[in-house]
Amino acid sequence: MTPPKRRTGHHTACTALLFTLEGFDMPNCFQLTRNGETSAETLSSIDRRLCELLGVPVHETQYVVAWYDHIGLAIACGHALGSQDLRDLFADYEALTKCLVYLETHYTSSAWHERK
Repeated sequence: MTPPKRRTGHHTACTALLFTLEGFDMPNCFQLTRNGETSAETLSSIDRRLCELLGVPVHETQYVVAWYDHIGLAIACGHALGSQDLRDLFADYEALTKCLVYLETHYTSSAWHERK
């Protein structure tokens, strides 16, 4: 799967994973809101912060350590930031765990599905 191209105003992610329910395709979506803020932060901005945390350069089209593909998908599927089940999913992956701890410390998550 090709990572999504970065968009400055991209605040919400709808995963490529579609669930079919009664003939409807339902993408799972999520967004992250920085603590103390009222609107979601762009995913590319969050990625820049995670790159800084890990000490790596920002890539033009790929999210650092594929956090969007792993942590983002788990959030979109209902594992809220701060939940033990989310932590357990990535306990064996040092870089993803470091990103997860940062996200839990600085953001709240919300997730939903949409019918197409």
